[in-house]
Amino acid sequence: MKVLAILLSFCLFFTRCQADFDFSIYSNLTADAITNGHQLVGYIQDPNGRGTTSLVVSCLLTLVLCVWSALHLNVPPRDQSRWQALWLNVRWIVAGIYAPELVVFTAWRQWCSARLLQQLVLKLAKENEGNPEIVKRYARWTMAHSFFACTGGFVFELEALDHVTLNGVDVLLDRPQRLTITARGVAILAKCGHLPTVRKEEIEDKSKANDLAKATVLVQAIWMLVQVAGRLASHLPVTPLEVNTVAHVLCAFLMYMFWWNKPLLPNEPIILEAEQLGPLAAFMYSSSEMSGYVSSEQVKSQTVVKTLLAHLNLYPRTPEFEAICLRLPNTCNAAKTPTVEVSYTIAEPVESEHSHSIPSPDTMEHDVDNVRCVHLKAEQLVADHVQNWPSNDLLHNVDGLVVGMVLWLANFCYGGIHAAAWNEHFPSEAEMWLWRASAVYIGFCGGLRVVLNFIVARVPALNQFWEHWMGGKKTWWQSFSLGINVFVCGLSLVLAHMFIVIEAVISIRELPASAYETPQWTDLFPHL
Repeated sequence: MKVLAILLSFCLFFTRCQADFDFSIYSNLTADAITNGHQLVGYIQDPNGRGTTSLVVSCLLTLVLCVWSALHLNVPPRDQSRWQALWLNVRWIVAGIYAPELVVFTAWRQWCSARLLQQLVLKLAKENEGNPEIVKRYARWTMAHSFFACTGGFVFELEALDHVTLNGVDVLLDRPQRLTITARGVAILAKCGHLPTVRKEEIEDKSKANDLAKATVLVQAIWMLVQVAGRLASHLPVTPLEVNTVAHVLCAFLMYMFWWNKPLLPNEPIILEAEQLGPLAAFMYSSSEMSGYVSSEQVKSQTVVKTLLAHLNLYPRTPEFEAICLRLPNTCNAAKTPTVEVSYTIAEPVESEHSHSIPSPDTMEHDVDNVRCVHLKAEQLVADHVQNWPSNDLLHNVDGLVVGMVLWLANFCYGGIHAAAWNEHFPSEAEMWLWRASAVYIGFCGGLRVVLNFIVARVPALNQFWEHWMGGKKTWWQSFSLGINVFVCGLSLVLAHMFIVIEAVISIRELPASAYETPQWTDLFPHL
């Protein structure tokens, strides 16, 4: 399929590349040609203009290439069927068509995580200059390795357990057969001196496209931009379909920029020897959310282990380390139940030359029966598989408000591109105003949230209020109001995206005649 896409891209590029030059063949007509009444020629230039078919095929093929080929999904789960894989690809392709800015945001978050991992490995290489083996091994680590780690490319393969006899009863122990190491987990391996030793060629071999295939798609995308720029320079109308295609082309450029070093559609991960890293693998599993899964009828629990191997058992107070969450039910029978001391203050680390002791934290008393759960955020070091949408398995050092600003800024730009077609022709006045309203609404939502996030990030009091409010400290009517607001605004945003894409296609039914004229390239460039 990739080869077919490349061939189609080349064919479309060369068939649409209509250079306005004269290629004359200086030859005398033979007597036979004149006698037969036929004039023989060597070259005839294409007629000036384009048809509906060439317009639609050019835009749709560019759109499909930009959306389909630019998607770099993670390594799929081990038990994923073909239908599940197909459905996953369809969902992301639909997201790439109707909301490409979300895919750009995903690519940016994964790129940030891969870059942080790359910087960590290089930093560790400098810190271990006295160990030539580590320096040599870590120096070979590239962005391709970091992306492969962020995509779930390294796993611990565990042998199946046999039946265990316990008190004369056969018991089958339940545990995962494969642990997918996340970007955070690879960072832990690097800190412990167990960074995976894999050649870059092995990672590139798992990719379904090389740099040439990616460059070919970019050439077709660039050609679409050149055509639109030529039409603007020649004062020719640009159709809504071309405007929508340009928006997807620009998003595809950003996706390729962030995902250039990421393998395309790897199917199988690289297996690490779990026997050599047994204790560390067990610790990583115990420190991750997947070790806390229980029956679906019970409350989903999480481990209370916070992994900071760089500081051993010391727990520094950082924004990433969330506060203990206590959910207390009705305390009407509190006097009849025993109590237990629960720590609510995380001690600051105390490091000295002679000891690594931790001061005793403050305590408070709660009824044992009334403490539903004590919840500390777990490190996501291993997982069943790495999700494609950014989650807590990625490395990050960017504040959540900044992440939100980037997401909404992409939304603002997407709406602004479509607002550029403000004065273009539409089949009806209603469609024109709906297009304008949709473009303005998309851009307004993005711009407003960028400004709000910027203000909240700059004012500590507002930032603290926002964190407390989003952390659950709100009344029922505040939660209800937030839910209604999110539902209405979110649904309106989805409908606006859908209308723009659909209108871009159906507007082809009625276009001005000048929309099918092509620019004279010789008038756009200086020439003798």
